[in-house]
Amino acid sequence: MEIQKTTDYKLFKKLDGNRDVKRTNALVKSILEFDLTMYSPIIVSEDFRIIDGQHRFVACRELGLPIYFVVMRNENVEKAMIVLNKCQSQWRNGEFFQYNVQKKGGVYRELKEYINKYKIQLSYAVILFPQKPFETKKVRDAKFVFEKYSKCDELTEYYLSPEFKILPFWRSKPFVRAIRAFFEKSDKKQLDKLKRKALAIPQCANNVQYITAFDNLVRMRR
Repeated sequence: MEIQKTTDYKLFKKLDGNRDVKRTNALVKSILEFDLTMYSPIIVSEDFRIIDGQHRFVACRELGLPIYFVVMRNENVEKAMIVLNKCQSQWRNGEFFQYNVQKKGGVYRELKEYINKYKIQLSYAVILFPQKPFETKKVRDAKFVFEKYSKCDELTEYYLSPEFKILPFWRSKPFVRAIRAFFEKSDKKQLDKLKRKALAIPQCANNVQYITAFDNLVRMRR
């Protein structure tokens, strides 16, 4: 099957029934960083209706790059479109993380061992494990680096305290972020007091509200 290329963007049309093109900012950024479109041509029908690769087409058109394509000489192009869309899926954050564990090792491998040790989700581990908490999507950035927090085990064991685990919102990210912030600024007496008063912690919308609630509880005499 011959791969062809052109900059005549007007040749191409949307195939009826295909999904609408969403934002292509991330794809444009990816192509600018390392253009692999020549190795992943779009698939079109004989009348240039795009069967697969709409987002690549739009991104390349925005960048003024050539469109690499192959022509599918088959009458049942709609069926091909459905099959291709069913099979395709983008890497999730967890898959990027596993890739970094294998390819980069180092602190990524330490984070993986930490996750296995405490049976904790990646989205919470990136709050409790690193020197500075970060969003899970950061693992997609090839240049992103981070360090292990020296007290991450002590912090994690505090978060996993039975007194907290019975709270219905224990697994919410605002609560996890607040626990870390409170842990870093509090002494042992305050930390123990919050555990004792855990059932009095109200459910809050964000970590700032949780920290305020924590502070109010530990300031109480009883």
